[in-house]
Amino acid sequence: MSELMTPSSDFFTTYEVDERRICHNVIGKPAKEIWESIVAKLDDEGRILLETLEYVSPSIHSYDPQCWNVIVFTVRGASEGFYLHIGQLREGVLEGLVLAKTLDGRPDRIKRLESMIWRIIDESC
Repeated sequence: MSELMTPSSDFFTTYEVDERRICHNVIGKPAKEIWESIVAKLDDEGRILLETLEYVSPSIHSYDPQCWNVIVFTVRGASEGFYLHIGQLREGVLEGLVLAKTLDGRPDRIKRLESMIWRIIDESC
């Protein structure tokens, strides 16, 4: 049995890595912790864009490390505003991790925030 190193972490999981660089004991993080990590990485423009959100609702779910399929997208609301979704695809079904809504009528703002979140996730994984 190999000796495990100190636990490591990324946006979505905590894990241990052995000397052969093999991950062990991978545990998915709760959605709330994922959102807090993303917010902490936003620059000044991102924080200003966060202020346009009416609400942010992290789900009760945790990231499933077996999933490996993170998705970030925005959609126009049925009656007003836009929704920002962060989720995971599990066996072809979308499981939401974070849902945010803005009543701001400018789609360019929510799309910029979506792009920033993608970049943060991509750089961290």
